[in-house]
Amino acid sequence: MPVFAREEYLQRLQETKRRMNAEGLDALVVIDHSNIFYLTGYDGHSAYVPQALVVIAQEEEPRLILREMDVPGDTAFIQPKHIHGYPEDYIAHPRAHPYDYFGDLFRQWGIAGKRLGVELDWLTPNTHQRLQQAVPNARFVDVGNLVTWQRLKKSPAELAYMSQAGVIADLAMQAAYDNIAVGVRECDVAAEIMAAQVRGTPEFGGDRPVTPAMPTGSPRSAAPHLSWTDARYENNSVTNIELGGFRKRYVAGLSRTLVLGKPEDKLTRLHEATRDAFEAVFANVRAGWTCEEVEALYRKTTRKHGFEKKSRVGYAMGIDWTEKTASLRSGDTTVLEPDMTFHLMAGMWYDDWGYVLSEAFRVTDRNIESFSKLSRELFVK
Repeated sequence: MPVFAREEYLQRLQETKRRMNAEGLDALVVIDHSNIFYLTGYDGHSAYVPQALVVIAQEEEPRLILREMDVPGDTAFIQPKHIHGYPEDYIAHPRAHPYDYFGDLFRQWGIAGKRLGVELDWLTPNTHQRLQQAVPNARFVDVGNLVTWQRLKKSPAELAYMSQAGVIADLAMQAAYDNIAVGVRECDVAAEIMAAQVRGTPEFGGDRPVTPAMPTGSPRSAAPHLSWTDARYENNSVTNIELGGFRKRYVAGLSRTLVLGKPEDKLTRLHEATRDAFEAVFANVRAGWTCEEVEALYRKTTRKHGFEKKSRVGYAMGIDWTEKTASLRSGDTTVLEPDMTFHLMAGMWYDDWGYVLSEAFRVTDRNIESFSKLSRELFVK
């Protein structure tokens, strides 16, 4: 069953077609699997082979092209007649390519010689060439993140799923706190985190994580994107925990730092600086602020404590962990609007140590609201 009502998908498609019209497009070839999910509800784990959603300006429903074996498990809202499966002969063939089949469909649909938008970031040089060869008379236009920008502002139904994801994230973080101890293996803690992510609550379960939990202990906590190992946690070690709650593909990110033993003075000072900046953002930011103004407030606060964050302080979040649109950084003048959602990522990393504090939030007219209810204190055991 689709995640949302048919009416919501049709409203999204109307907005997509409005944006297409502004670019003079006759059709749009959507490759990003998250955008395919957003516009149709299709959530199969099948993006490792070519697939596409084709939005034709003059048609109410889009057309979905999948590997033939994936068609029966389709979860999209569109009618079965608009879902097309290409034969297995096109998979890993030295000469034939799925885009050859795409080209035949484009000719059947009367768009092979039209102006077609395509998400070039999702094509390799080879697949881009094969697509051009399949429909040589088409005029291809790179649309960038045309659909992804549409996802920035969430509907009430989307926000409900993100709220549930926030509950799951808190449960997963609690599992991390409960299980990290001297002598315990990182992989065993990761297993407990993932169990909490998938189990969810008695009322709603979790989805497969888009990004794995990262409960990495010292000295590997100096890098932000390392996975767990079978190493055991040691006394006086620092563990940076970054994880998410996942519900119907929607994610709420969450990060905390845990110390086994007595925290070093530099870590305590960094925690206090980061927490103060975090609290300043949540106390002041609301709809009408720009992304760069949020970042400026954060940096102004941390500088008072003598710390400077090198990376951006946040980014849009929703179906994807990072939605490749607005970022909380200098130069981004995107204006915050009610029901936009972001991940405030206040991590800082140095040569041999690091610290993290993050939460996903929703923008409102009055303030920003976190999807987490956990304490923002440094975790010490």
